[in-house]
Amino acid sequence: SDASGNNNTGALQGGTTWLTNVSQCQSGSCVSLDGVNDLIQESITGALPNQGTVAVWALPTGFGGTRYILGHTTQQSTGPYANRIQIYTDDSTGLLDIGLGDNHILATNITQLTPNVWTHIALTWNNATYTAYVNGTQVSTGAYSGLNSLHPFLHLGNHGNSGDTQESFLGRLDEARVYNYPLTQTEVSQLAGTPPPT
Repeated sequence: SDASGNNNTGALQGGTTWLTNVSQCQSGSCVSLDGVNDLIQESITGALPNQGTVAVWALPTGFGGTRYILGHTTQQSTGPYANRIQIYTDDSTGLLDIGLGDNHILATNITQLTPNVWTHIALTWNNATYTAYVNGTQVSTGAYSGLNSLHPFLHLGNHGNSGDTQESFLGRLDEARVYNYPLTQTEVSQLAGTPPPT
């Protein structure tokens, strides 16, 4: 559900399930994805293409191939993707990549996720400059281009194209947030400040 009061509540699809056991989640309840066509379709009404932030807690239980933690594209059928916002792993070891605007591989290998460990990931963009954070620490920054419009929704646990949902996340996601402005490092650090369960 949307705790912001903006009614941007997500819809679970595929085999995505709610977990309500606090010991399994970062905060309260969370979602579990089995890596096969799973996703949460999240409305992003009020988000802006020229500036914003996405943030999420992720606990992967396995890797292999490309697996999206979060994805957005205005392309909803076959063909080249456009207006990307992507956080994903693309190998068997959990190396984290970022795609933004017209570049699927804007930043690669920015950190290595650990199986069965909660990690906080945030991505900000602001008029052609992006910054990525892991556990509140800046891990990548630079220029981007080609983020000119937004689709009405994004996917948590998939890449944003409803016509092809084969690259689902395998693990748990919690406390996903979308902002229509770029958070500062202090604000991102505050989001990442709640210790994950042991």
